[in-house]
Amino acid sequence: MFRSGITQARKTLPSYAGLSFVKFRIWTQPTEKVDNFYIYFKQLKVLTDMFEGLFDGNDLADPTNVERLWSNN
Repeated sequence: MFRSGITQARKTLPSYAGLSFVKFRIWTQPTEKVDNFYIYFKQLKVLTDMFEGLFDGNDLADPTNVERLWSNN
């Protein structure tokens, strides 16, 4: 199944989905000789902000829980 994007959030905690790096893909011209070569990366950097503050009303983020709470009255 082909996915057109990366899922960024989910309804359960932690609500942010994790990502893992799989590979670099290097493309060349079809006429380029590609045997016995090296690639050097001087600097690779990953910037993340994974802090999640929990709040008491986390269940209210799920519409089914809100509907269930209101239907009990």
